[in-house]
Amino acid sequence: MRYIAVAAASAIVWLTWMGWPQPADTGLDASWQLVLGYARAQRWQFGTHFVFTHGPWSFLNVVHSHAATFWAELAWQIFFKGVLAAIVGLVSAKLPAWRAILLLLGAALLFPSFEDVGPVLLILFFFSQHATSKRRIDWITSSAAALLAFIALQKFTYCVMIAAGATGSTAVLLLARQPRRALVFGLTLIGCICLFWVLAEQRITGLPVFLQRSWHLASLYSETMFYDEASSVFWCGILTLVVAALAIVMAVNRCESKPLAVRAALALLGFGFAFLTWKQGFVRADGHVAGFFLCALGVGLVLRPAWSGLTLSSVALLGFTVSSSAFVIAAPELFGLRVANSVRALSSPAALHARFERDTAAATERASLPKIRERVGHNAVDVFGDDHAVVLLNALVYQPRPVFQTHQTYSPALAELNASFYAGATAPEYVLMRPQTIDSRFLPADDARVLPILLQHHHAVLEENGWSLLQRHEQRPSESFTRVQSHRARFGERIVVPDPAGSLVRAEIHITPTLIGRVRTFLYKAAQVTLTVNDGAGPRSFRLIRPAAAGGFLVAPLVRDADEYRELLHAHGQGSVVRSAKSLIVDVDPAQSKYYQGSFNITFAASPAALPLE
Repeated sequence: MRYIAVAAASAIVWLTWMGWPQPADTGLDASWQLVLGYARAQRWQFGTHFVFTHGPWSFLNVVHSHAATFWAELAWQIFFKGVLAAIVGLVSAKLPAWRAILLLLGAALLFPSFEDVGPVLLILFFFSQHATSKRRIDWITSSAAALLAFIALQKFTYCVMIAAGATGSTAVLLLARQPRRALVFGLTLIGCICLFWVLAEQRITGLPVFLQRSWHLASLYSETMFYDEASSVFWCGILTLVVAALAIVMAVNRCESKPLAVRAALALLGFGFAFLTWKQGFVRADGHVAGFFLCALGVGLVLRPAWSGLTLSSVALLGFTVSSSAFVIAAPELFGLRVANSVRALSSPAALHARFERDTAAATERASLPKIRERVGHNAVDVFGDDHAVVLLNALVYQPRPVFQTHQTYSPALAELNASFYAGATAPEYVLMRPQTIDSRFLPADDARVLPILLQHHHAVLEENGWSLLQRHEQRPSESFTRVQSHRARFGERIVVPDPAGSLVRAEIHITPTLIGRVRTFLYKAAQVTLTVNDGAGPRSFRLIRPAAAGGFLVAPLVRDADEYRELLHAHGQGSVVRSAKSLIVDVDPAQSKYYQGSFNITFAASPAALPLE
């Protein structure tokens, strides 16, 4: 009877976890999700032609779907969420009744609030079992390795966690003198990653490039994409992390029959997973922070001894309530809506697809740019900004630069990659421009190497619904900035920008963190740096991304938002005077000054411009 009840509850969990394909839309998140489906349909090469922290199978696990991938995503959601629900059921069946009920309730009511909870818990549960089990049934291990290899090529976060789990569990198995299990799993995992990479129509030689560039993007995340949380949420996170560490020690101490070296390796594996989930949650502490607390809640409900696991679950639930109180209140209502939507979708997939097509057609109508479509025709077009969905919804020939999201081009190497693309033979004829940024950044520092190319080698030909269409000149772009001034400045010091005298002026700012600053960035996230820009009419302050600042950004002409970009384009064609920055101030909060050296290098370089600069 108990197994029947668990199976029924698991089926309900399956219904609540299901993510049904949603129609295309405009906006930052909808755009990159739609582009992933388009990339799959166009067989783009990830890592070489298309640089992102998601892999070639990621289109199966997004909210907004491309029409070409609708049925594949639907099938994957039904299968994979079924696997996750079955695993929750199997784990619950081995727990005492009260813990099983709590786990199933949490899985049905709370876990669906963050998409990554299911895959992350799958990774955590598998490697904890793989490292501690004495079973030698290799086909089970191989099947799990195949599934993990597939999801590793969906999102680089999963890839990092799987790599960490594989490394840690392999060390445990070798210390426990089980080399065969370690070898079978390792070879199967690597082999399946290569197999699924090739099945996604990717060249095998591109896999190392994808891993290297994804790691580059991810390694800078703590300095570029961080988002601060409330102090109450932070301290709940610290408490959860400390209790998790203690619970891991308690759980490892139960393995008294294992050698000390094996127990130490198991503890390190547990600490490593706790740290990775902490980083995933608290670097960008928006919805991600809920994922940290929910993963801790799920682990605590299955961890032994029961009292330490229950303590971990309790503090994690407190943290989730503090960070996501609105969701906790709405959880019962959302549970009912999810079940109803899943039942309706499963009962008539054709009706779901018809609704998807109607909503996609409505989004296409809202995003329509008929004049731009007529002008562009069959020529290739890129988007300077983050709302790339408008190109796909208008059925234009989309040919983006490698790091296609402007706000994600946050290092000199990434900026150079995009600049090289525009200097090459495959550069598109047209560029749609509506610049955007996130987190109050200084906009010219995003994709900073491309902006001078657009200003010097493109001209505005059309404007429609807030979009400016630029056309490339015949000559191939190349940069010709010459250093005009360089000195060392201190935080808070007013820095006079050299007179542009009809030239583009670029500032490069090299800020060096202290040792404690590097430790903070590794364990948590970077301290914020601000840039105050004064054009003579008054100062405006922005968040400055340290790696992007080292690559340089334009200060003349001065373009701080989309409206100023539009004014600049009109001035370019009409000979109007364009404003430039008169002075800069780089500063940090006094309480966080210890994280950076007190002075930094700033260099100004100039390039001839066709703009009458003020």
